[in-house]
Amino acid sequence: MSRLLRKSCMLLLILVLFIPASLVSAATKTTADFTDLKDLDQATKAKFDALISAGIFNGFNDGTFGIKEEMNRAQFAKVAALIFGLDVNTDLKTSSFSDVKLDDPGNGYALPFIEAIKAAGITTGIGDGLFDPSGAVTKEQLATFLVRGLGKEADAMQSQGQGVPNSTVSGWAMPYVNYAFFAGLLPDDIGFDGRSNADRGLLATAAFATKTVVDPDLTVNEATLDANKELTIAFSSAVDPKTIKLSNIMINGNALSDELDSFELSEDGKTLKIKLRSGFYPGSAVNPIIEVTGIQSLFQKPLVKDDSPTELSVTNPPVYPIYYAPVASASMSVTSVTYTTFQSSPALLFGYYPEEPATAYVVFSTNELDDDSASNIKTLASDPSLTSNMHNVIACTFDLDGSSNGSIVSYGYLFTGLNHFYVYLEAGGKHSQVFYTQIDTST
Repeated sequence: MSRLLRKSCMLLLILVLFIPASLVSAATKTTADFTDLKDLDQATKAKFDALISAGIFNGFNDGTFGIKEEMNRAQFAKVAALIFGLDVNTDLKTSSFSDVKLDDPGNGYALPFIEAIKAAGITTGIGDGLFDPSGAVTKEQLATFLVRGLGKEADAMQSQGQGVPNSTVSGWAMPYVNYAFFAGLLPDDIGFDGRSNADRGLLATAAFATKTVVDPDLTVNEATLDANKELTIAFSSAVDPKTIKLSNIMINGNALSDELDSFELSEDGKTLKIKLRSGFYPGSAVNPIIEVTGIQSLFQKPLVKDDSPTELSVTNPPVYPIYYAPVASASMSVTSVTYTTFQSSPALLFGYYPEEPATAYVVFSTNELDDDSASNIKTLASDPSLTSNMHNVIACTFDLDGSSNGSIVSYGYLFTGLNHFYVYLEAGGKHSQVFYTQIDTST
């Protein structure tokens, strides 16, 4: 590979406005917003935060979560419908249960959720057409509902005891309770008493464990880059915003920046929109790929790494490389100039003849120069003070090592938009004519 010894100068000062990397809805509550959750250990807080963020639990208006409050059947219906992803018809006005009313101030909200869990076969009520929405849910009933929701009732009937004292669990519920412990749906340190009522803390813990089972593996469904300005990544399920680190996202091996790039996460947590810093380019345009690591789902599932790389769909891509035929010179000449937008370091590539060490005098300008003579190009490039107050001109010199092709300037040195490009070469007694072309860097 050709080497190039560079001596660069940049006469344009760019001010960068740093945008916070994580922009997540300020309305999202966490365990810190509930007075009765502040003393939980960090691992448990993370689980509760996931449930709150997913909208499965909301807490009460008095600023408490009600972790020690007994859970009623209406509350369970909502939680179950959400963790199992059931089809909930929010337009329902009447229930198939005579004691479930939409105008019930305490439990009316649960009507569509109650109908959803009935349709899913999780419960048929308490008999005689009643659901008993205000009634408590016992621990053994909770285990039964969760196992049914997972569709594991047949497996439960074949399960063996897991050390739960038979005297604390009703005979009909024993298979469900055994399976719930076997599958890790219930914590094994709760001092299980099947006939006692479950509280909201147990419901939350069991809901999280169940959600990790039913949640799909976290994968990247699609990745799209629009005009090198915004990168959109669609995931299979909601991601945990705390695990998003932009430097763990690479396009063709080029990492994003936690400081210079920024992101927004959609309300459902499944779509990540990343605003890329000015001048970032993703590399080769032939088969661009994206690699994402370190991200987890809300329910702590790691991102599944596919055997094959994830292709990046590029919309509104930059223009194809621009090529202009050179102007020949008897003693020295520029033989080719190409502007490439998709590579690890987007650059102007140019070749010259003969292959020997030389000096390149280069001028970029947003306007065409009035004087494009060799002497003026050399003067501007050799004396930075001449262009220090010219906001539309960048001038530099480059020492070339004799390679016929090489990168003479990275994209970072160019103005955004149309650049007028001038280069004049000297090598001992040889020199070229001034080579001129226009480079469009607007994309």
